[in-house]
Amino acid sequence: MLKKQFNYNVSTNEQHPFHLVDVSPWPLMTSISLFSLVLSFVMYFHFFENGSFYFLESLFILCFYLCRWFSDIVLEATYEGHHTFKVQRGIRLGMCLFIASEVMFFFSFFWAFFSCKLSSICWYSCYMTSYRCWNLRRMRITFIKYDYFIIFRCNNYLSS
Repeated sequence: MLKKQFNYNVSTNEQHPFHLVDVSPWPLMTSISLFSLVLSFVMYFHFFENGSFYFLESLFILCFYLCRWFSDIVLEATYEGHHTFKVQRGIRLGMCLFIASEVMFFFSFFWAFFSCKLSSICWYSCYMTSYRCWNLRRMRITFIKYDYFIIFRCNNYLSS
């Protein structure tokens, strides 16, 4: 049997199953070091003096801040016990939705590319021959089935 885990809210003296994150300097420091990495990368490609040194230094600092940030997350999850079952479930659902949005994002790029490639209305159609090799009806049905499958899986995941 699963034991119920709760986090304690000090200000209202309540127990709840969610994790309220403490203030952390690591997101700000990581974003600053990432900006420094991009600038040093541009310096390296424009052959500035010591550009490669600045790039490697920024890369090292970024890795250091990321390791510290992830060690704080592991510390909160394992030793302090802040990641209850509901928090873990929310993290998994958020990751699944992120991956699904990335798949749809890349699908939209390829859809636009093939739509423009197969269409005779494109601005470069006088240079390219249009090929009608795909059965668009079958592709639409496949997309609708895939969409139904994703919605069905998310609904089952949320209702369990």
